[in-house]
Amino acid sequence: MIELLLAVDLGFVNFIISYMLSSLGFFAVSCAIVKPQRQQLLQVFSASIIFGPFLLALMLYHELMWLPGHEGVVYILITSFLLLATLVVFRLHPNYITDLAREIRDKVRSFSKLDRLLLGLLALVLLSLFALAISLPLYGHDIAEHSKSAAIIAQAKDFSVYPLHGYKGVFTQAKHPPTVIGLWVWQYFFYLRDSYDQTLLGKLISPSVALLTCLALIGFAEKRRQTLAILGSIVLLCTPLMYTNVASSHVDINRGATYLGAALWLLLCLRSPSWPLAIMTGLAIGLAARVHLSSLVIGPLLATSYLAIAVFRKGFKWSALKSDVAICSLMALAALAVCGFDYVRMLYIYGKNVVSTEEGFSVVANSGINYRAYVEIVRNIHGIPQKIFNGLLKGFTDIELMGLTYWLALVGVLVLAIRRRFDTQLAVFMLQFLFFLILLALAVLFSFDLLLKNSRYYLMFQPFVAVLACAALEPLYEKNTEI
Repeated sequence: MIELLLAVDLGFVNFIISYMLSSLGFFAVSCAIVKPQRQQLLQVFSASIIFGPFLLALMLYHELMWLPGHEGVVYILITSFLLLATLVVFRLHPNYITDLAREIRDKVRSFSKLDRLLLGLLALVLLSLFALAISLPLYGHDIAEHSKSAAIIAQAKDFSVYPLHGYKGVFTQAKHPPTVIGLWVWQYFFYLRDSYDQTLLGKLISPSVALLTCLALIGFAEKRRQTLAILGSIVLLCTPLMYTNVASSHVDINRGATYLGAALWLLLCLRSPSWPLAIMTGLAIGLAARVHLSSLVIGPLLATSYLAIAVFRKGFKWSALKSDVAICSLMALAALAVCGFDYVRMLYIYGKNVVSTEEGFSVVANSGINYRAYVEIVRNIHGIPQKIFNGLLKGFTDIELMGLTYWLALVGVLVLAIRRRFDTQLAVFMLQFLFFLILLALAVLFSFDLLLKNSRYYLMFQPFVAVLACAALEPLYEKNTEI
């Protein structure tokens, strides 16, 4: 009982610092750079809150990299001090807080009866995810690897030992940026003693990020799209593969959440193109790219979306597009400032094999094991027809994993086109959906099985698919928002 009460107390304090204070810190940086008007505050805040935990992971990573060897409580105090200093240095003006509170109050008051009913359903889904995450044991390769790697790093009090490729006889396959592992290290430090077998706080990471994702999606939505955002949040979390992954503390929600957050910043930049918003979009893309190697595609896909919409608005004229190209270049520089060190370091360690599963990992690289052929047979992608049906079209054919979301998203795009209801946000979301299908087609064409074999990569794009899926139902609930 004492252990349980201690865990609850630590979990509450951890939540305050990890998810509230860090999100406020990112919001303070955003306000200092962007200087938003009152009508922009809620959207800036919504686009910021997703990145709070990932900003904390970035800070902890560099603390353990450059100031190794101290007790965990020291890093908790340093990180908390830096987050508080961020609020002071970037001067989160009291007017921003009061105006934001008014915007949130007005947002809550604007919810229809249908919206409130859907919010109640969303709350039940989130509560079930938290309950399952706490009660289920850790299972699955990735989460077991991350939690164990984080325990070793927390014991070493030094992030330079990552990747664990021979450290104290430990070998792991991990070549990803250490954001998720950093969040796990932070959870271990919160036990204030060497309790590296305690995983309760770590299990709260995925459902907490899911909560922030829903808040961001709903908070960012304009009044006419509120119901769509709430329903989209429910569909996102209730996608069978997403629900089971969040409930089992897997990392995939982190990729989808940061991709969504970066897309929200891109939307702000599309609506009011400026260098401050370009910088914030770049910082968001950089934090997203630190979550996973697959997140490297986020920057190019969002930059392509920005330029595609600019061409649609202005036509294909260099004189008109120069400013847009400059904004995309600034985004790239800001993103590299955040994630460049991690990737340069991993390239230095692994070279060209940094993105390979087979190379550099002794078991699957063994010449006597045809690992690729084995995976193709097990995942049923051993021929072109199988790659198309079970890879390219998996979102449509594997109902058990993805539900009907891909079919509904396709219908949603058609409904929006027929009704001429596309706005900038839905256009950006549709482009991400389209780009993913193009990536899958290229993976089939060039036999890039890594993308085809792993259903969890689909979840990075699922926030966009879920919202588009709900757009298919918009004619049904649009007339009944006062139910």
